[in-house]
Amino acid sequence: MRTRLTWLVAGLALATAGLLAVRWLGEAAPGSTPPPVSEQHSADAARRHGKDPPPTAEATASQLRVIREILLEEIEARERLEAEVETLRAELDAPASRGIAGEPRSEDEREDERPWFDEAALLTAGLDPQRAAEMRARFEALEMDRLYLQDRATREGWHGTSRFVRERRALDERSRGLRAELGDAQYDWYLYATGQPNRVEVRDVLEQSPAGRAGVARGDVIERYDDARVFDVAELLEATRGGRAAESVALDVVRDGERVRIRLPRGPLGVRLRRHRREPEELP
Repeated sequence: MRTRLTWLVAGLALATAGLLAVRWLGEAAPGSTPPPVSEQHSADAARRHGKDPPPTAEATASQLRVIREILLEEIEARERLEAEVETLRAELDAPASRGIAGEPRSEDEREDERPWFDEAALLTAGLDPQRAAEMRARFEALEMDRLYLQDRATREGWHGTSRFVRERRALDERSRGLRAELGDAQYDWYLYATGQPNRVEVRDVLEQSPAGRAGVARGDVIERYDDARVFDVAELLEATRGGRAAESVALDVVRDGERVRIRLPRGPLGVRLRRHRREPEELP
């Protein structure tokens, strides 16, 4: 499955060139043709030199339309590839309780008896029972919407298409919207209670990378980047691409139970990361 995913990603890279070309054609598309006098002048000059006259504006516009149609077909094919890539990634990463494919799983991750939503963990941590019940209700509503989406898309034949990806992303956005509502501490517990990864750990570091030179080490758990909590690899990578390139930012990590603040330039870190699930230290 991973080999297939690699080929699909390569296909997406090639198709992206087509997307950029279509955008260029959209700007250079028919609508602003040369004045007829200039066009006639070019044709007469070509005949005097025994050459074929240049194509007219209408002919050029027709050619551009044909090319644009071809590239639009390439975009549709790219969207289908993107949808399949997203589906494969979801299949590889989805069940957080199974851990990351190909990596050793902790005893907790191998536990098949863990509830779908661990409300007891929230209550044990001291969360208000009514709040815990509200979290469970929101979680179950989202999970049922995901199941209905899978069922409807499969029945109607658009599972794995760009439409499916868009609708699934909309559900993911609803889930992430809980973070602003709950706050970081309760959202951390929400992720833990629902069996989702809530920590980003450094697996390895390039010695001559910004992270390596700054002192980031294997096994560090990244807690904050630029003073913002980090729960997922994707949001960490997004943060490294924001702001001004190379500006100094703080990276807060937990190392051997101690919190360490490291300063490094914003941009690529030069680390390999993994997601995992850990019981939060902070009370909700």
